[in-house]
Amino acid sequence: MIRECMIDDINKLIECIDLLQSVNDVPTSNQVDKNFLIENLKKGMVSPQHKIVVKETADKIVAFAIGSVSQNIHNSKIYGEITYMFVHPEMMNQTVSQQLFDQLVEWFKEQQCQYLIALPSIWNQDYTANDTLEDIKKFYTNNCNLVGYTFIKGL
Repeated sequence: MIRECMIDDINKLIECIDLLQSVNDVPTSNQVDKNFLIENLKKGMVSPQHKIVVKETADKIVAFAIGSVSQNIHNSKIYGEITYMFVHPEMMNQTVSQQLFDQLVEWFKEQQCQYLIALPSIWNQDYTANDTLEDIKKFYTNNCNLVGYTFIKGL
């Protein structure tokens, strides 16, 4: 079942992120600050500019996505942004990502967004692309137009 995230889900979301970081060899410099994240998740749950949707199976969160609505700084267009998406590794080849994506697309439409953007990125300790990036790219290019890149350099 896909549903809106609730305060009681926060610890389950943190468990998902712990799994993501351990599976993907997330560099120390980019690991999640759990206290910072928890505070932002709580703010996001009450903010009308944010929406968090979760996929729950057998009382376990196996996927979630975070969307936000913003306005361009150079014109008045309102847009949606998929700011985070997690899918449990065992669920990767199923339609979970598409279900979460579709839920956020509907919400963006309700918020009068004119378009959506997603800037997915994941990298290794040496700031090279993680192996899962190709799967992420395939998912998004099936749902969106590729119009740019994300560049990163360790300092």
